Amino acid sequence: MNNKAAWWQRFFLSLGLLTASAAALAGGEASAPVHFDTAMVELLGELHDYAHKHKSHFQLLTDGGSALYLPINGNTAENAEKMRQSVDGQLADLANSPQSPPSVNDDDIENLADVRNYLLLLDPGQYASSTEYLASLQGTPYDLLIIDLYIEDRLLTPQEVESLKHKPQGGRRLVFAYMNIGEAETWRQYWQTDWSKKNPRWMDESNEEFSHNHRVKYWRPEWKHILYGSPTAYLDEIMTAGYDGALLADVNAYQYFQAASAPAGPSAANSR
Repeated sequence: MNNKAAWWQRFFLSLGLLTASAAALAGGEASAPVHFDTAMVELLGELHDYAHKHKSHFQLLTDGGSALYLPINGNTAENAEKMRQSVDGQLADLANSPQSPPSVNDDDIENLADVRNYLLLLDPGQYASSTEYLASLQGTPYDLLIIDLYIEDRLLTPQEVESLKHKPQGGRRLVFAYMNIGEAETWRQYWQTDWSKKNPRWMDESNEEFSHNHRVKYWRPEWKHILYGSPTAYLDEIMTAGYDGALLADVNAYQYFQAASAPAGPSAANSR
């Protein structure tokens, strides 16, 4: 996975991570953008730049956004290049996920390119206590753990995060925190009770499949301030807690706004 020149050859692997590299972007208008895909790429670039300014080895992994890596279906070559510069990898689904992780090893894992297996666990509430939760994670052999930033309505401490970075069979691993950039979640610390009565201007309708998730106008500064730029912003809390990186979820949110703004008729299918 270290051959960046051949990234497209690995793009559709069902197991593993697509690797890109490093660099930057900025922007984000308050009004609706001309191109929603470009606005998402710009947000990813801003998150990359901000993270690397404060923690140079911090890595970003996306869940979704596959189409943004390629200049197809209206996505520009500039967007595709910025995407590869701003994101370190894309999470691939584990089809027919095995009971035991594949390719267990005792290597030191420093970069996403070295990851051979991962565990995604976002519901610590299934454990009786934070002690049981942490012990369970510590006992797993995975190269990458992706977990929620919170446990029992509190942040994991830097010491707790550090305790997860060592595989029981030997070797260091990566620990990432989950961060939704395309939807606001009603159970998060940032959620304000009056938003349940009336959506703020930067928030759209709730997700039909997940009623506690509300789509957001991710290009607006109000949402970006929740994501990064202050000690209590989500990305800042992730970095302060000592995580190696973040899984950025709902990158495909731009497709919802594309569809909603597309003109009616058969010719709209391939429009931007």
